[in-house]
Amino acid sequence: MLPLNLVAVLTLTTTIEALKFRSALEYDEERIAASVSADLQRLKSGVQHGREDLARRRTRAEQVVLSSKGDFHRVETWDAVPPLGLLVPAALGNPPQPFRLMVDLAGDTLFVPSLLLDTSETGNDDILRFSSNESSTFVSIQPDAYTDFAGVIFSGELAVDTFMIAGVEVAQQPFINADSADPIAWIHLWFGYEGALGLSPKWNTTLHPTQTPSPLAMMVSQGLLDRNLFAIDVPRGPRLDGDQISRIGEISFGGINPAYDASRFSVLPLDNYTDAMWAVSAQSLTWENGSSPIHEEFEQPTLALFTTEWFISVPRAWYERIQEAVVPDCGFVWCFIDCELRAKLPNFTFGIAGQNFTLTPFDYAPVVVTPSQRQMCSFDIESTSGVLGSGDPVLERSIILGTPFLNAFYTVFDLDQSEIRCRETHTYIRC
Repeated sequence: MLPLNLVAVLTLTTTIEALKFRSALEYDEERIAASVSADLQRLKSGVQHGREDLARRRTRAEQVVLSSKGDFHRVETWDAVPPLGLLVPAALGNPPQPFRLMVDLAGDTLFVPSLLLDTSETGNDDILRFSSNESSTFVSIQPDAYTDFAGVIFSGELAVDTFMIAGVEVAQQPFINADSADPIAWIHLWFGYEGALGLSPKWNTTLHPTQTPSPLAMMVSQGLLDRNLFAIDVPRGPRLDGDQISRIGEISFGGINPAYDASRFSVLPLDNYTDAMWAVSAQSLTWENGSSPIHEEFEQPTLALFTTEWFISVPRAWYERIQEAVVPDCGFVWCFIDCELRAKLPNFTFGIAGQNFTLTPFDYAPVVVTPSQRQMCSFDIESTSGVLGSGDPVLERSIILGTPFLNAFYTVFDLDQSEIRCRETHTYIRC
């Protein structure tokens, strides 16, 4: 079982370790400085788009935050900025105050910025903020609470209030009303959104005592869902390198979109090694490199961990061999390849829960459209050792399946059945 300090091990905070790992592998000090400068410029570009788009985002969040369609609850999702993950509109308070939350499959602590939050250290000043005085159902619990996310420590009062998402109303949802945001690294990834929506499974609550149960845990404990599951249909198509609602996906709670045929789902039972994240067993990896493929059957227990971060990651030895074969152009955060190269790159097959899932280069190197309308292809394969860095040998040899993997599926995360189910959504992947 995982130690308690790994509750949020796959939040964006962990990407800082990946950046340090890559820099140690590939860059001297001068090149690191140049790479950081270029990537910070990309972040600033995204922030500028966020400032221009904030009013439209606020209006859009207000429009969709209470929406409920059919016999289950669903709401649209958007790309984060830059495309670091998945955003969903939600609200706190009575009357509801809208926010943009990052979907976090490995976290549980809900936080939002308060009116008092000072963003001078983060530069993330154009954000939506929570006004506790304007909510009739707000109750402060204790003054000193904190959580870390995206390379930032958020601290403030622990409180409860009404939480709303996709037409589901959760009473007395615990959250941190953050009045302080302190970066814990010299580069952080808190841009274009306010907080995090934790959706970790955490079925064994005796092992994870917490004062901040996730909205999913609260939905389950209050009996708000017909079925204790949620499903993700991520935004698809070329993604914009900026904060614009260019692609719309969907997340639903308590039911599955009837457009998908349940008989065609692949079933992946959850692994009992951890309930801190959505994890299944992994058996093999195959880099289908023509006449000289790379293949490994895992001799030791290995996990495949599901996340909504922008990359997939593999054990360190695999990462180094793939980097050597592809030679992408890497900054301190992102790697890119010539889009035309994708036609020559191999498929990547994952043996998971006794089944094979194959990603093509069009999955793991998606098109990104810059604000100047230039098309680039992001090479989204990282090293698990760099991302997790936990000292846990099972975790450090695990596989992380982020949005390049989820992009190929409609994916159901089912607490009642202790399983993940996926259905193909396009022909790039063979399931």
